[in-house]
Amino acid sequence: MKRELIIAIIVMFLFGISSLNVSAGSESEPEITDDEGDAIDNHYPTEGNADHLDIVAAWFSEKSETHIRITIKILSIPSAEDLEDGSDYAVRWYFGGNTEEYRWFAWLDREDNGTEEWEYGKHNDGSYTIVGVCSGQIVYGTPAYIHIDIPKAGIGDVKEGDTLAAPEAITHRNERFAQEPGSYYGVDFTSAGNDYVLPFHDFDGDGIPDSEDTDDDGDGMSDDWEEQNGLNPKDASDADDDPDNDGLNNHNESLYSTNPNDPDSDDDTYTDGEEVAAGSNPNSDISVPPPKEEESFVEENLLLIALSVLVIIIVLIIIIVVLLKRRG
Repeated sequence: MKRELIIAIIVMFLFGISSLNVSAGSESEPEITDDEGDAIDNHYPTEGNADHLDIVAAWFSEKSETHIRITIKILSIPSAEDLEDGSDYAVRWYFGGNTEEYRWFAWLDREDNGTEEWEYGKHNDGSYTIVGVCSGQIVYGTPAYIHIDIPKAGIGDVKEGDTLAAPEAITHRNERFAQEPGSYYGVDFTSAGNDYVLPFHDFDGDGIPDSEDTDDDGDGMSDDWEEQNGLNPKDASDADDDPDNDGLNNHNESLYSTNPNDPDSDDDTYTDGEEVAAGSNPNSDISVPPPKEEESFVEENLLLIALSVLVIIIVLIIIIVVLLKRRG
């Protein structure tokens, strides 16, 4: 009995591991995989070679902090001439728990006139609603790669740790092989693949994800302030720089809300450094350092007076010495 129980636990454990549906998002570990040579729908007549519509794999990756890249790997598109007019290359997925409402999608829509539309939006009940325009790139060859770069803010404002669930890829041609005008000829499509979880980023290692951290590099200057003033929010060393040579480094400029690229932020003829040192407001032209007290004649000429007194003393000593010698 114990042996059977142990075996059952092991089987359940292994099954649980195999059912985990989160992958790394790369060509070596794609979220979506598909058989080669299946890019034909037997419900419609076929003609020619469909390798240029045959999905091999598809995956998500981070293009940048603001964009996600979707890559569709196609069996073969040797050149632009092999990319057929009236064909689409798309990936669809769920996000935000809205599995009963709609799926997000992104695609390359090759129009009948040969123009390429890179778009993303929502898919529901066979209807595609365009939400925005994105960018993309086709890498021709065998295999070929179609890269679609979509803004995170445009697809539900996805952030680190969010999941793009049950993605699937599909290619089809509009009407060309359809028996009924206006219908789609499904050339290749995949089953739902593994979920994609957006990776966490923590540049300064403070335990706060960069998407929530207002100071990614931990240099004491907010990311917004650095970007507004031409600094790098991912470079902590710029906190000690003083590009306008006013005596305040960038960190202090941020503390006093002064312009790090203008030595006199309030244009009152006093540098920001001078005003901070004197206790005046470097952002107000009516707040200036107090005037210096005028020095008296003695204070201004103290060294000259001291030298003159010394000369007089020496002269007197010489006179006294001469007079004493004459008396003797």
